[in-house]
Amino acid sequence: MAISLAISLGFLILVVVFLLFSIKIVSQSQNYLVERLGKYHRTLEAGLHFLLPIFESISHKVSILERQLDTKRITTITLDNVTISIDIAILYRIKDASRAIYRVENIDQAIQTTVIGSVRSTIGKTDLDGVQSNRRELAETLESELDAVTDEWGIVITRVEIIDVEVDADTKAAMAMQLNAERTKRALIREAEGRKESAQLAADADLYVAMKHGEVKKT
Repeated sequence: MAISLAISLGFLILVVVFLLFSIKIVSQSQNYLVERLGKYHRTLEAGLHFLLPIFESISHKVSILERQLDTKRITTITLDNVTISIDIAILYRIKDASRAIYRVENIDQAIQTTVIGSVRSTIGKTDLDGVQSNRRELAETLESELDAVTDEWGIVITRVEIIDVEVDADTKAAMAMQLNAERTKRALIREAEGRKESAQLAADADLYVAMKHGEVKKT
């Protein structure tokens, strides 16, 4: 009787342990990667799942929420040979957890390396005025190029935003001189126009006086 009870209790414990190790609940914000005997087997999405104890295990828990890449300043050269520094914000999310884990070792570093190459290639085809006035178009071009590369890693680029564009010191000084020259030019033009208008008004006044004087003589 005692032996039978011990066997039953042991079997019950094994069942409980089996259930504890086999049942997995995955949250909406994650994917679980399952390996069977050390090899990738399947991806568990949100919900209730069952594993085969001993043979199967959870190798990675991957967040599928949108995330932002650390913003880093990238130095590059425009089409008109101006050295500029660009701050870019990049948002992405993982759409295929297995590819993101098993095809690339460091997701952020891989994306960052691709970003640097894409930025230098895209900016190198655009002059400084184009960079400063067409940020949205440049960001869309970068997003498209990055998305084509990162798709191989199971990643989708959700947004690219050019936050800031800063030119080198020499160009900044030249731009300031040009701006001051333009302001001086506009001031001189306004002054000349004012003098011309004053002279015209004076001439009109003299003509009016002369006409009135002539009318008085006739009478």
